[in-house]
Amino acid sequence: NILGRVGDFQSKMVGRDDILIAGCSLLSELAFDDENSCHIRQSNGIFILTKVLLMECENAKKVPAGEDGTRASDPMHETQVLAVAAHAVKALRFLFSLERNRRSFRRIFAPSIFERFIEIGQYQRDLEKCRKLARVLFDLPDDKLESMRKAIGEMRSDMESDKRIRDYLLVGDSIGKGAFGTIWRARLAGGGGADGPVYYALKEIPIDADVQLEKDTHREVSLLQQMSHPNIVKYVDSFTDRSISGSDRGLYIVMELVEGSSLMELINSHSGKNQRIPERNIRDLLIQICHGLYYIHKKKNITHRDLTPSNILLTTEVDSLTQLSRQRPILVDFGLARQKHTEISVMSSVVGTLTYSCPEIIERRPYTEKADIWSLGVILYQMICLKAPFSENNPLQTAANIVEGRFEPINDPTKEYSDELKELVKTMMNPDTAARPDIIEIMMQINCWDRNDRMTRRDCMERTDELYTRNMQLETQVQSLMIDKER
Repeated sequence: NILGRVGDFQSKMVGRDDILIAGCSLLSELAFDDENSCHIRQSNGIFILTKVLLMECENAKKVPAGEDGTRASDPMHETQVLAVAAHAVKALRFLFSLERNRRSFRRIFAPSIFERFIEIGQYQRDLEKCRKLARVLFDLPDDKLESMRKAIGEMRSDMESDKRIRDYLLVGDSIGKGAFGTIWRARLAGGGGADGPVYYALKEIPIDADVQLEKDTHREVSLLQQMSHPNIVKYVDSFTDRSISGSDRGLYIVMELVEGSSLMELINSHSGKNQRIPERNIRDLLIQICHGLYYIHKKKNITHRDLTPSNILLTTEVDSLTQLSRQRPILVDFGLARQKHTEISVMSSVVGTLTYSCPEIIERRPYTEKADIWSLGVILYQMICLKAPFSENNPLQTAANIVEGRFEPINDPTKEYSDELKELVKTMMNPDTAARPDIIEIMMQINCWDRNDRMTRRDCMERTDELYTRNMQLETQVQSLMIDKER
């Protein structure tokens, strides 16, 4: 609604400047929340705010020049134009602070302007730097402003490209990259139901003559087809066709579209705001991630092998029991995942992201699904400290630190986090594979935090299975209601 109001008041009218300033200010405050920031981008917020900014650049040039050639003959007009432009810049800079929103901005601003835009800083409420950038934009020649107009004309998030693959139309730019492919937002060409089109995540893996990559991609499809869990990305379809990216052939995987941000973006956002993530939020996310890992490890014998904060997406939903809003983490990108065929099977391929790799992978030793437990320990450390335990500046030193399990202790002088949570990090990041717990033992420890009695391994498995069954029943009921509604 706010974006609609801002878009409607772009023509000159009484009170128009005050309305635009108020709208931009509200959008800035809303963008301080990551979920809101995503929704603003998806609702063409970057497009609308940049149009407002360009309009103020045009208005600034309409001020009659004084005797010295400067545009200072109408101070009141310039003050108002500058105020609107500065608030639009501020709202855009708040949106830029979320990593997922950043791809659009390089297309809008020339490199020199982009550098000044970056220098404003993350979540800065002081308008002075925004005013300075607005003045620079006011002085741009017409051809530069025209380039900006052209760029924003091509970047509307609801603008369908001319790219069509089978029955799917691509919408906007690519929304991310996986281990081997590019991910696009897409919808079925035939439209949608009563509530409008349904959007999907369309992952393209250019395969050409790469037999091994094609084999690995079919393996990923096979794994996705087997899985159905609230904390695992849902598979929809797959097919082979011409490649979008210019290669001869592409294999496409269609999945549910998770509209929220990633866990990495949540961590970076809190770091930029200098705010720690509350323990209750960390616990809630951790428990749900553990449910997802329990499902793939113990029900499907699958090891993810590339568990990172970037491969955990967050969607916001209303809890059916408490009616409170909560974030649901969803594990994505199973391009490197492998499935064991026996309980004693081990893996040996060196894969994954260095910072989240366990010692046995670094040392090229056989490993099991406990590699994911180490990765989850690194992620938990990162959620608490807002930085990874191992730096990526020196890969050799990073590898040595991982093998020795050497990392900086969690710094918590104000005791914001419980000893149990901090101890769990050390337990997960134990270099000794035999001493490192599996996912059931992790869940048993978590259950003990809020219970006086200790759960047995069997109790933990039964409770987890019961929760999974209940979730799937609820999901089936919701799907039935949606089908009835469409009818």
